[in-house]
Amino acid sequence: MKKILALVLISFTYCSDDIEDSVLLDESKISNYEENYIASHPIDKELNTFLVKNGDARTFRLFEPTNINENTKILFVNHWWNGTAKQFWDFYPEFRLKAEENNYILIYPNGKPNNYDGLFYGQPKGFGNWWCQDESLGECDTDDISFFSELAQTFQSKYNISPKKTFATGISMGGVASFLANQKATEYFNGAASFIGSTFPAAGFPATDTFPLLMFDGTQDPFFISEGEGSIPPIMFNFWPQEIALSGNYSLSFETTRQEIFDNYVQKANCGSSETIKITDSNTLVKWTNCDNDFEMWKYTVEGWGHTMPTLEDEGGINYADVIFEFFNKF
Repeated sequence: MKKILALVLISFTYCSDDIEDSVLLDESKISNYEENYIASHPIDKELNTFLVKNGDARTFRLFEPTNINENTKILFVNHWWNGTAKQFWDFYPEFRLKAEENNYILIYPNGKPNNYDGLFYGQPKGFGNWWCQDESLGECDTDDISFFSELAQTFQSKYNISPKKTFATGISMGGVASFLANQKATEYFNGAASFIGSTFPAAGFPATDTFPLLMFDGTQDPFFISEGEGSIPPIMFNFWPQEIALSGNYSLSFETTRQEIFDNYVQKANCGSSETIKITDSNTLVKWTNCDNDFEMWKYTVEGWGHTMPTLEDEGGINYADVIFEFFNKF
């Protein structure tokens, strides 16, 4: 059965989950908990709440391999806009099988509703889960960087795992979040794999430091084809309330193309060698190697492909889980 995930930065359906959306810490007793305290759900053992130092109680799902040791790595798996960690967990069960085989701790953070959610479909705040690039913006008021940084540091300290072995991946808005972690929390993350997701100056692009980078894009992605213009993608006007669309007050614009983003990090890492590989008739992989710190940079580009995830059975020609672990196992 094909697993084609047709997602955009804004999801066209909203699916809530009572356990997934709940805050597990007792808010009335929150002052009794130490910062970075983790509480497990009494029924759903994979779901946890994490108390950020700023007082936010954030949820995440956790998979730990059987034999955690000095070779174990950490991978943050970030969901799409309006999605949840549970949806990602359920949709790609092979991720956990691969994580067991390759000795990875998987952390699936949950996004948090913020003021951006009210911009879409004219809904109130709380409609979806948006990953925030710049919490100083009025429409984006959740501090995801503190959540990512402190959660990564907590597990790095618990298991004595180096930040150099801590990575982030994601789909669509989750791809944006993967860039965000590596650009604004470089001391805790050392690699991003963004599938059908971009990045923005508000998310810290271009970062001072470089990192291993994998990108997967389609040339007919409605966001991809409008990038570099510094304007709101036309697809947004299909569901953005008219008064907001015409006001021009919001910052969802793409000033840099994904190719320019990729080229920036290739150049910054002083990569010396490239190889072009045809995956399918439509999918071309460009691999850059001989980079500083033994980093590599991979970019898949699929002609005629939209905002959709690839499978082995279609012109994408790759399995998401296989590619992710093959890439991060190099570092």
